[in-house]
Amino acid sequence: MEVRNVSKTFTGDTGHVYALRNVSMHFDAGEFVAIIGPSGCGKSTLLRMLAGLDQPSAGAVLFHGQFIPEPNPRISMVFQNFALLPWKTVKENVLLALRTQEMPEQHKEHIANQLLTRVGLRNFERHYPGELSGGMKQRVGIARALSVNPEVLLLDEPFSALDEITALDLRRQLLDLWQEKRVNDTYVLVTHLVEEAVLLADTVYIMSPRPGQVIAKLKIDLPRPRFEHHRSKKFFQEVDRIQSILQKHSNITV
Repeated sequence: MEVRNVSKTFTGDTGHVYALRNVSMHFDAGEFVAIIGPSGCGKSTLLRMLAGLDQPSAGAVLFHGQFIPEPNPRISMVFQNFALLPWKTVKENVLLALRTQEMPEQHKEHIANQLLTRVGLRNFERHYPGELSGGMKQRVGIARALSVNPEVLLLDEPFSALDEITALDLRRQLLDLWQEKRVNDTYVLVTHLVEEAVLLADTVYIMSPRPGQVIAKLKIDLPRPRFEHHRSKKFFQEVDRIQSILQKHSNITV
């Protein structure tokens, strides 16, 4: 995927609001990317454009060299607020993503069952979202997003509404899922947590306060699996490196 000189402007009663300005990024196949920046810098807006849910005011978002005018079945998204239908069961929510896939219903059922087992919810397939904890709801969201076997998985602060113990467990599980198919699958995570970005990502894009601009692109030079090193001196050196860049640009005015 490529983000090429993208700007985004919203028009309201008080005039124009510039969310993004001249943003360029490139995501390779098999790469885990984190986009980090302060609240309101346009991270989620950018992710929506990658998903085909919104369009840039200028510039282009490309997937395999083609524009993304609408949602693409090869690109899935996990939302911060879970986005589950409360009147459908866990399994029915996962099957929703498969409704447009041309395959036998039996095969769809098999995919849903397999993924629910993989995320630890096999015994909860008949439960409704209202009966689940926040962490379990997000597991459903991840299973649903992965059910269509996407090339790109977009993650919009997926763990921010969870307690830290649950979030850490899901980060570990997410990395396991990515490791299984990392030759082809690209994960793009939006976060405001520096340690989360360092723990998960190969590449970190750092954005300025609004209007969001790329102020740095860093490679995270830590071996995998990261969970064995996430309290190491090198880990915190990477965290400090990102934090110093964010702090340096925290008072940007435009």
